[in-house]
Amino acid sequence: MPTKKFVEAALAIRRQSPAYLWEDICQVLCSCAESATCRQVISKLRTSANSDLAFLIESLVTEHEKNMTWREIGLCLSSIGKAQCLLIDDGAPEVIWSGPSTEIIPVRRIDQILYDLIGNARQHILLVTFAAAKIGPLSESLLAATERGVAIDLVLETEIDSEGQLSFDAKSAFPVNLVGRARIFCWPISKRERNEWGKPGKLHAKCAVIDEAAIISSANLTGDAFNRNMELGILFRGGGVPRKIMEHFTSLIASGTLSLSA
Repeated sequence: MPTKKFVEAALAIRRQSPAYLWEDICQVLCSCAESATCRQVISKLRTSANSDLAFLIESLVTEHEKNMTWREIGLCLSSIGKAQCLLIDDGAPEVIWSGPSTEIIPVRRIDQILYDLIGNARQHILLVTFAAAKIGPLSESLLAATERGVAIDLVLETEIDSEGQLSFDAKSAFPVNLVGRARIFCWPISKRERNEWGKPGKLHAKCAVIDEAAIISSANLTGDAFNRNMELGILFRGGGVPRKIMEHFTSLIASGTLSLSA
């Protein structure tokens, strides 16, 4: 009988795992001989570029090998995955967090979730940010997505349109070959309202829509936001929220509120 700790660990792994990786984990565990050692089982599992996810998988296998057979672990994970899929299909939101962890909200680094979603994107990626800097791994993930034929739209703030509220264009953080393959949009200064001191509004939204998933968070696309800051967000897989966000930005582009960047 799986313990509450086992179920919680399994759900944490399922939430971070692409479908192909989750299925591979379940199949490998179900097919392993009862006499196989923990090291042997782990060596058969497909690797993941997400270091947090790899650690969670190894921890679950190591901790529960003495209480359950490999087949029992695999069957339990399969059942938990099917239950989780029902919630995903309903678009149930999940709190995601970067920073010090607590028992209430464990750390699920926003950048790792973003990389996983981009790594499995098949159709379209929309990224919206105020600032961008030191994003080598993100740029590599986006370039790999373009090689698979994924369309990429970036909505970015500019130094000129922010009238100095941003010290340099967010676009400058992306490599030239990626800029050439993506559509990049800005919010022209002529479309912005000004406050009583004459300062224009900022393009301050931070979100991502990747196929049928969406992330809304406090995090800019920067190294600090990904690795050092305290950042909070919400992940939606399926449901109506990703579609509504995408339709909203599509409408802003169609109306001319957002324009293609020069």
